[in-house]
Amino acid sequence: STWMKSPMPAPAVTPGRMLSVGAGRNIAATEVSARESEVAASEATLARLEAARRQVEVRAGRHRVTAPFDGVVSQRSRDLGEWVIPGDQLLTLVDTDNLRLDFQVPQSFYKRIDDNSRLLVQDGQALSSATIDVLVPVNDPQSRTFLLRAIKPESVKLLPGMSVQAVLRVTTGERGLTVSRDAINRYPEGRTTVWIAEPGEEDTWTVSEKRVRLGTGFEGRVEVTSGLESDQKVVVRGNESLSEGISVRIAERESR
Repeated sequence: STWMKSPMPAPAVTPGRMLSVGAGRNIAATEVSARESEVAASEATLARLEAARRQVEVRAGRHRVTAPFDGVVSQRSRDLGEWVIPGDQLLTLVDTDNLRLDFQVPQSFYKRIDDNSRLLVQDGQALSSATIDVLVPVNDPQSRTFLLRAIKPESVKLLPGMSVQAVLRVTTGERGLTVSRDAINRYPEGRTTVWIAEPGEEDTWTVSEKRVRLGTGFEGRVEVTSGLESDQKVVVRGNESLSEGISVRIAERESR
C-alpha cells in the first residue's frame, strides 16, 4: 500500500491590533494602554498633590495674623520660628492716623461732664477743641481719677506716646464770685489771699490783704467760695509789692 504524508497545519497567528494616531502613523494597542495607565497615574498624583496644597493653604491660613487696621509695628514680642500658643502677644501695632488722647480727670468731675462740656487741647499757644469720645467709669483708688478718652483734633500734630495738656470746661449749674488768677497770692503753708482796695483820699485807695478760699478755675479766673464780697475791689496787677495799709491809685479797671 502506498502511504502519503499530509501537510502539517500552520500554527495560528493572531495579528496585533493597530490603532491609527494620525495620517500614516499607527501605534500598538498595548502601547496605548500603557500610556493611558501612565496618564491615569499622573492624574492621581496631581490630585493628591492638589489636595496636599489645599491642606497646606488651610493650615497657613489658620496661622496667618491679619492686622485689623493700617499702622506701624512699634514692638515685636516674638521671633521668627518661635512657638506660640493662643493668647500670646506677637507684636504691638500703632494706628498713627486715628490717635486717641487719654486724660486722667479727678473723680469729682465725673458727674459734671455732659454734652455741653468742652475739652480744649493745648497746641502751642492756642487751644483746639477735641471731641470727648468715652468716659471709662473705673476709678483709680490711688490717684482718685478716671479715664477720659478724646479724639485728636486734626490741627494738632502728635505722635503716639507724646504728652499733651488740655483744659476741661464743665457746667456746674451754679453762680459764684470769681477773680482773675493773677489776683491770687499763694503761700507755702497753703494760705491764699487777695489784696482789697478801699476808697481813700483824693482818688487814692487803701489796700489790705484778705484771706480767701478758692473753688474751681477756668479761663484764667478762679472761683472764690468764701472771704470776699461781690462789691469789693480786688487788685489784679502789681500786688507782689503791696504791703498792708499803703495808698495806691487805680491804673486800669477790669470789666469783669
